[in-house]
Amino acid sequence: MISSSEPVGSSAALHTLVIGAGQAGLAAAYCLRQADVPFIVLDERAAVGEVWATRYDSLCLFSPAWASNLPGLAWPGEARRYPSKAEAAAYLQQYARHFQLPIETQQRVQVVRPIPGGMR
Repeated sequence: MISSSEPVGSSAALHTLVIGAGQAGLAAAYCLRQADVPFIVLDERAAVGEVWATRYDSLCLFSPAWASNLPGLAWPGEARRYPSKAEAAAYLQQYARHFQLPIETQQRVQVVRPIPGGMR
């Protein structure tokens, strides 16, 4: 965990902080990994995909699986279906595990300030 007084990236060169491990944050993390840029992802939830998992029961994606792929990993199953909220949560968790993305959960970001040697 990173406390409000502990500098992020103080133990290693960290160039980029991604705030949020949703679809956009995970896609950004993938691209940063591909470019070999040091980064960390912080998310306030207890688990990746938790936002999807906690929505109303009948929720599904408004676009088919084929149009909802994140870079580097296709959705499992039929490409023309509209995945459920549970499938969306599972896909995001699978994506983070598959690419071994450096994600720290239960980290609410309120302010980011540059300091010598990192961020706080």
